[in-house]
Amino acid sequence: MPSNSQFAAALNQLIEKRPVQGLFARCFAEIERDEAKTKAKYIALRAAQLEADEVAARETHPEKCRKSDEARRETRRSLVALLTLELFRQDYHGEIPLHYYGRPERQAMLEQWRKQKLASHGLEDEAP
Repeated sequence: MPSNSQFAAALNQLIEKRPVQGLFARCFAEIERDEAKTKAKYIALRAAQLEADEVAARETHPEKCRKSDEARRETRRSLVALLTLELFRQDYHGEIPLHYYGRPERQAMLEQWRKQKLASHGLEDEAP
C-alpha cells in the first residue's frame, strides 16, 4: 500500500502539470475522458509506481537507503530536541533551572515531563 507521501507526490505532479504522460494518457483512455476520474486513477497508479520504485531502490541499494534512513532519524532527533527545549522554555517562562540536571530524582521528573509533552504533540518518544 503506498504511503501518504507517495500519494502526495502523485498529486503534486498533477497540480504542477507535470504528470507521467504515458500513464496519464492510459488513465484517460481507460476512463473514457472523465477528467475527475482520470485524475483519481492517475494518482492511485502513480502512487503505486512510486512505492514500487522505492522498494526496488531498497533492494538494489540497501546501503544507500540505510544511510538515508539514518540521516532522517538524526534530523528527527534534532528537531525533537529543539521542540523539547522550546516547550520547556514556554512551560518555565524562559528560565531553564540548570540545577535540575544534577539530581537523579529531578532528572527523572524532567524525563517524564519530556515524554508527556512529546506525546501531547503526537510524537513518539525516542531516546535522545
